[in-house]
Amino acid sequence: MQNLNKLRELGDFLIEKKEYEKAFYVYSDIYDKFWHVIANINYAMNEFSRNYLSSTVRASLDFKKDFYPSALNSTFIVEFEMDIEQALNEYIFMSFGRLQSIVYSEEILHKIDARSVITEFLILYSLILKAGEENWVKLLLKTYNPMVSKGKLKTLLPMIKEHDAKKIIAGFSRDISGLEWNIVNTLLLDYLVITKQEKTKLFRSVKESVSGYSFKYHKFYSRESGSESRGKYGYRKKEKYERYEKEEEYYYSGTSEKETRDNPELMNEEYKAIYYGQVLGLKGKISKNEIRKKYLKMISLYHPDKVAGLGKELRELAESKTKEINIAYQWLKKRYDL
Repeated sequence: MQNLNKLRELGDFLIEKKEYEKAFYVYSDIYDKFWHVIANINYAMNEFSRNYLSSTVRASLDFKKDFYPSALNSTFIVEFEMDIEQALNEYIFMSFGRLQSIVYSEEILHKIDARSVITEFLILYSLILKAGEENWVKLLLKTYNPMVSKGKLKTLLPMIKEHDAKKIIAGFSRDISGLEWNIVNTLLLDYLVITKQEKTKLFRSVKESVSGYSFKYHKFYSRESGSESRGKYGYRKKEKYERYEKEEEYYYSGTSEKETRDNPELMNEEYKAIYYGQVLGLKGKISKNEIRKKYLKMISLYHPDKVAGLGKELRELAESKTKEINIAYQWLKKRYDL
């Protein structure tokens, strides 16, 4: 049983500290665990269908559509102590953190081929925009085909050509521009600048969705001289650099997580929406009604009657969680005029 939430929080902490290489390996651990589970379920479902269902039955019954979601949900609960919706939330935040690690680390960036980076961006955009309409694991499997050997994940085969992926992303960048997750567009633009793709059609398309974009890293990146390093980027020696300007500081802003929860004013507005949305389990395009439904669902989990018979520490934890949920809901109510 794996506590992916704690692992992901560690990755977020390392990102905050600009320790991108360490963060990458933490996020990648989560990434591998997710794909290992998904690959094995996918393989088992295919084998069962092939070995035990006749072609007539397979033709008349959408086996995966009927049974795949419940199989995934059960497995995620057993393996990770989270249902399929909670797993989606973790995957999205893990994916965003992993991409930050790749983009802002010279060491990692040059270990991963461009097609893989673009594919990861495509997945992140797809999950943010489309997971409410379709089973999110099916979205993953439309992008990667996981190959299993002797019960272990062997490799992920891309299902979409890089050129086609860029076309889809260009459209997604417009769709996401009005959402809090527009920061993914900024991250993609930074990646394209770092890899010298400012003159590409993709860069121009995404830039139209980011008002006032300017690359924050020009002063920290430089072309390395010499034939051996041609085409590579290096960090100029700096003790510290910021991923965003002051107005775009990470929501922890140098404070502890508890201080941030108890003092919403410490968060940047852009990250408040993402953080509070995460607290309520929101994803993708949301409605006012959905915000209230998610709030009622979350708050009911920590009702005093449900924890009255538990130990003092668990009661205090429930009280803290209830406070966090209420802070999130009050802020979202104000923002969306509920």
